[in-house]
Amino acid sequence: MQDGPQRFARMLLVTQNHLNKRWDLDFFSAALLVPEVAVLGNSLSEIRALGPEAERKLAALPEMADEEVGATMYELLVGAACVRKGRSITMVPEDRSRKVPDFQLSDMGPFTAAIECKRRLGLTKYELAEARYVEALYGSVRTQLRDRAIHGSLEACFTVPVGSVEVAEFSEAVLAMVEHADMREPIETRWGSLAFRPHPQLRTVQETRLYSPDYLQEAFDWNPLQDQWDGLLCEVDSPPNIRVELITRPLCLKWRSETEEALTKKARGVTSLWANAARQIPDGDIGFIYVAYPEGARPTVADARTRHILNAGRDDFFHRWSVRIPATVVTRLYPRALGIGNPDLIESALAAATNGEEFWFEYLPTQVFTEHIPLQE
Repeated sequence: MQDGPQRFARMLLVTQNHLNKRWDLDFFSAALLVPEVAVLGNSLSEIRALGPEAERKLAALPEMADEEVGATMYELLVGAACVRKGRSITMVPEDRSRKVPDFQLSDMGPFTAAIECKRRLGLTKYELAEARYVEALYGSVRTQLRDRAIHGSLEACFTVPVGSVEVAEFSEAVLAMVEHADMREPIETRWGSLAFRPHPQLRTVQETRLYSPDYLQEAFDWNPLQDQWDGLLCEVDSPPNIRVELITRPLCLKWRSETEEALTKKARGVTSLWANAARQIPDGDIGFIYVAYPEGARPTVADARTRHILNAGRDDFFHRWSVRIPATVVTRLYPRALGIGNPDLIESALAAATNGEEFWFEYLPTQVFTEHIPLQE
């Protein structure tokens, strides 16, 4: 992630690069940033309708720190979606002396109602730590594999916590496997299973960007919509530029962790967003919570994470005596680069309400990033 005020400027630059069809576009960042800038720019009139605080925050985006930019843009987009839904809504000024919600609703009849929004931008701490350890495991064998002219895909499935796998134990299993070029079936190890799929040393590909989705699929059989793996580490010989027609000496590690501990920790990693949002709702108010986070995990992990958020909200927080929170919208964002790197954003919104109060979604939006928005002049 970029530091300080660079993030918003980078969003605009990436969008400009996309519009100019530059080959050096950062297409993985563009998958989220381009759609986000587009929906923000097309929501300006609704944002102005949110009041002075919304206009102040909109103007301050270029000066905000990284996390603030993402969180503020989500708040503004939720507010704009509420305006399009017909709500009378005002953004609440920040108050460091007490907790206040992001918005107050003034057209909910006799009720005093508030909306609080929370957003996470990247991976959870557990996911980052797990990925770094897998990178260390791969690093223990990559030089030897390349020196031996080994080209192909390693496929590792961990059935024990990844951090408990000894580096020497992993590298020994990998080096022993690749010695048998005819071995295609996975072998069982103490820590899980391992397979190796050899690839040609050199082959052509239709002109594309280096490591674009098209390239990854051709080189490593990695589909943007794959549902088997938690991650991919990959490399080829460096070409002279990003515009490529060759795949040279491909090597990769695909991996997934199937332990109950990993599934539980990844599922719980975003639940704190909901809890923090609930604490911002003033006593005596009806509260509505919007939570957004990026989701790139395989369905088993993604669905467990969503179930945990919704269950935690229903079981732990809806029944606070001083605050009633009858409805929550959980927004899973799937930013994808397609083809040679074209940005594509999927918004999977899950609307959850206490029994008998589903009617709130007649008044509140569920889609925030990808709802149909009439083009503005």
